[in-house]
Amino acid sequence: MPKLHVPRHPGLRGPPRVAGPTPCYCSDLKFGQRPHIAMVTVGNYCEAEGPVGPAWTQNGLSPCFFFTLVPSTLMALGVLALVLVLPCRRREVPAGTEELFWAAGPRVAPYALQLFLATLQVALPLASLTGRVGTARGVRLPGYLLLASALESLAGTCGLWLLVVERRLARQSLAMGVWMKFRHSSGLLLLWTVAFAAENLALVSWNSPQWWWARADLGQQVQFGLWVLRYVTSGGLFILGLWAPGLRPQSYTLRVHEEDQDQSYG
Repeated sequence: MPKLHVPRHPGLRGPPRVAGPTPCYCSDLKFGQRPHIAMVTVGNYCEAEGPVGPAWTQNGLSPCFFFTLVPSTLMALGVLALVLVLPCRRREVPAGTEELFWAAGPRVAPYALQLFLATLQVALPLASLTGRVGTARGVRLPGYLLLASALESLAGTCGLWLLVVERRLARQSLAMGVWMKFRHSSGLLLLWTVAFAAENLALVSWNSPQWWWARADLGQQVQFGLWVLRYVTSGGLFILGLWAPGLRPQSYTLRVHEEDQDQSYG
């Protein structure tokens, strides 16, 4: 007599089977194969944004030529300005002069704005490169972008360092009673002037499809917004550089005259 199979739990039944093909939850990856992650690749130096020579193509300057010439020029000017200022930085300062200058009350707010713009000028080239990488969408990036971002950022670092050093030299000269013209060095002014002129020069390529003026996609919109920031930053540094607010403690001169008058009346 055949034995009957009695389930261990008679009251429990499995889910009913559905007629049809059984779904297969599988991937296309083979055993040991890593998933593919989309990465940005760097192509040749110019890619489709060339040529690298001075050429007028597609109603504008070649981006490869423009962003090779301008950062190289700014970097050369930054190094030149450093060479001209470094010998003056070794001036000895007598003890106790720092307190004398801080009683002068220089214009802190405009200088803080100038310092902020100089810092922004260092960060914007790197932000532009990050924007291109983030909106590449599988397109190979031209190699000149890496060179341009590095040179522009280094040139901005030279300008920022010179701004701080020149203010320190002005404080030392004022504390020692040495009369000086309260203006920035010619090298720093030339660096800011060329940077502002370069942003204006980019406007001649307004009708070129190789540039971002059309703002046709997200990448061009990001680059256009960063260009506006660079234009405002370089223009602000140019204007404030002519004024030199961090080097003009005029209240010190007034305080000295008041002290002389008090001594004469006393």
